[in-house]
Amino acid sequence: MTDTGRRPVMFVLASASPRRLELLKRIDVTPDLVDPADCDDGAVSAAGLERGLMGRRIRKLRTRLGLSQAEFAERYAIPLANIRQYEIGRTLPPAAVRAYLRVIEAEPEHVAELLQAA
Repeated sequence: MTDTGRRPVMFVLASASPRRLELLKRIDVTPDLVDPADCDDGAVSAAGLERGLMGRRIRKLRTRLGLSQAEFAERYAIPLANIRQYEIGRTLPPAAVRAYLRVIEAEPEHVAELLQAA
């Protein structure tokens, strides 16, 4: 414990690439623990970030609905392979699919009912 009664904050640096260590050194920050560098650690493009965030959004929607990837794909008539690719951030759904996913987010049961009736 410190004098203020709070526990000291421990700074653990995961994926300690040489570039990260150099940047931290420039601002006088020293990690308490350092994990080995991740060989896959690289820059993320804006497009890659967008794909990753969309994949997370789809996964959260599917999880909120309590569906597996296969169940979600079947219920909403989206190919299972596409769901898998979207969720891991490999591909970004086309604009029409993104719009369809927003409708599913807003009214999941209604969309499922309409698809069953068709």
